Amino acid sequence: MIRRLSNQQSEMVINLAKEKAAEDITHERTVFIFSCLYAMYLRISELIASRRWTPTMGDFFKDSDGYWWFKTIGKRNKARQIAVSDAMLEALKNYRMTYLKLSPLPSSDEKIPLIPHIKNSNKSMTSDGPIRCLVQEFFDLAADQ
Repeated sequence: MIRRLSNQQSEMVINLAKEKAAEDITHERTVFIFSCLYAMYLRISELIASRRWTPTMGDFFKDSDGYWWFKTIGKRNKARQIAVSDAMLEALKNYRMTYLKLSPLPSSDEKIPLIPHIKNSNKSMTSDGPIRCLVQEFFDLAADQ
């Protein structure tokens, strides 16, 4: 069974994350995570490091026509490239500048983790538990509104 949120429900969760980010900049990370899930259709497993893949900021790249893409390794070790929308690019810029204190856009050789470990920003997150908890927390908050 495939479960999805409607566009209205997705917008509600993203807007709630943005409201929280206005109060606490650590929630720029929350906005970025939800943007990755909704705007690029990433799975939680594609956000964290595993034996087969460690996502980094360098996985965002600009092609010769000026379009931004994100490369990932998904289910069954299948490589894919995902077009990065303007909204996703904006979330990336905000996350990098506000939360990570980096330049707005990554370079193709950046090895900075896409989602750094909470206790050590030089390491990638390796467990999906914290992201699943965050997603559930925001679903619950949205449901209460």
